[in-house]
Amino acid sequence: MQVSANTDGPSMSGYLERAKANRKQWKRLWFVIMNKVLSTYAASEDVAALESQPLLGFSVQTEKPESSLHFKLYHKSTLHYIFRASDSQICDRWIEAIQEAMVL
Repeated sequence: MQVSANTDGPSMSGYLERAKANRKQWKRLWFVIMNKVLSTYAASEDVAALESQPLLGFSVQTEKPESSLHFKLYHKSTLHYIFRASDSQICDRWIEAIQEAMVL
């Protein structure tokens, strides 16, 4: 399903920095959670997602108390991505939105 980056009604949307599991190179991207799917865009104005990942079956792990800005996304104990938010409140909102999208 193709969703525009600035679509109406997402569970959560905004910029996060993301690093792949085996690399520590951070990239700032726009993310949208809608209908239990995490879509990734280069910018908020984009009309086509770079990638989309259904969140069912995933788990999220925080790195608190070491860092209140990071969280990790796992699937079957395999680390997929590390995310970094600009502040702890935004990080908490993303974690909550992802956790809600992971359940039926």
